[in-house]
Amino acid sequence: MIHLLTALILSLLIVFIHPALGLMLSASAMIFAATLPRNSGRQTLFLFLAFFMPLFPEAGVEILGRRLNWFDWVLLGLALRLIVRPLSLETLIRLDAIQKGAILYLGILFLLALQSGRPAISIGEWISHAVNLGLTLFIAEGFSKKADQRMGAALASATIVAALVGLWQKINGYVFAATKDGESTIRVGVPGTFEDSLLLGMFAAASGLLMLRRLRLEPHPAHRVLLCCGLGASVLALRLSLTRTGMFMFAIGIAVMGLLMLSRWLSDRRKAIVIPALLVAIPLFSTLSLSFMPEEVKNRVLSVIALLSRDPDPVLSYSIRSTLGRLENYRHAVRTFSENPATGMGLGLYKHLTRFEDTDGFWPGMLAETGLAGLIPFFFFLYLILKKIFVLLKKASPRMRPSAEVLAGFFFAMLAGALVEPTYKIQCLSFLFFYLLRQTQRDIEGPRIGEEP
Repeated sequence: MIHLLTALILSLLIVFIHPALGLMLSASAMIFAATLPRNSGRQTLFLFLAFFMPLFPEAGVEILGRRLNWFDWVLLGLALRLIVRPLSLETLIRLDAIQKGAILYLGILFLLALQSGRPAISIGEWISHAVNLGLTLFIAEGFSKKADQRMGAALASATIVAALVGLWQKINGYVFAATKDGESTIRVGVPGTFEDSLLLGMFAAASGLLMLRRLRLEPHPAHRVLLCCGLGASVLALRLSLTRTGMFMFAIGIAVMGLLMLSRWLSDRRKAIVIPALLVAIPLFSTLSLSFMPEEVKNRVLSVIALLSRDPDPVLSYSIRSTLGRLENYRHAVRTFSENPATGMGLGLYKHLTRFEDTDGFWPGMLAETGLAGLIPFFFFLYLILKKIFVLLKKASPRMRPSAEVLAGFFFAMLAGALVEPTYKIQCLSFLFFYLLRQTQRDIEGPRIGEEP
């Protein structure tokens, strides 16, 4: 295992010295890793991803005009069993309803890409969907309790490093470039180990939710200290990023978890006594959160209220313009959809055929680019995931129910975040979500076919 990991690290480093040689070595290492028995190599590769993916999210090489990140090769290697043995009995039995729903969605999306007015662009965008969403789902699996504990430690460590990098950038007065690719850009906050503060904020939200899960499951005091540090680092990274989206996703996740806990307490008279305390604590917590919220984020939140009340407050003028620009983008996406509601304007073509750089959200983009033909299969895919989450909540023992509650919170955080950002196309988020889904399935229902006992 040490030899495999060493070869993997060396090949990834060579990518940046000699790309062609590095890619060949990386592909060879991943192919070798994928052929190993599941209990000898896959856990280590998942730990490797959990720690290094947030720390080096942009490292990769350009091929045919598209960037292939280093972890794309790792994921492809892990999926090799499905590629080289697509009709094997193990593979066919292993496919569950969620994976079949993903195949249906990606298949329809590929057909839409082929009939696009610019198929080369659309197929390139389809690859992004397939890799960032489909591939992370197909390689995800749950592991033993000890391996899950290590995953939590790896993620906590990565979050601490990302937050410390962001803190160092803040202390040193980091400022984003005024232009990017010839376009004016205004970004606040710091990016940490990511390219953009938005990505840091969304990763911090996801990591924070997973830290809460491990804290509710972890019995060992030493491990709980590391997880508490990871949770604190998540909150710090959220504040340093100054992004509404990350804070919004974290708040949605906490709110869903709180509602599920409340429903559990309502059925338990011994715990129902805490409900009156919650009725006081929730508005108090909300008020305190707004008080401690960074000024830049608070202004952007208040800009929505000011916009509705037509408040001319000059302090909020920039935030109001930002909100108005986003709303105009949404309206344009809806108008584009109304012109071709069946199949949209073409996958990936919004930024090429409109004056906007992107649609400011996954849902407006799907609506404008793929119409109902792409949106309905994706909603069906999400329905299958939600159905499984409800099954897990129903089956879960009292000890494992927190894991299912965090999974539900993460699901709705991704769903809500997709209104303003392409959350389902951010590989770090989808990797963490599908890992949590498979780990929660294993914890509650036992190992799936092909997973180690």
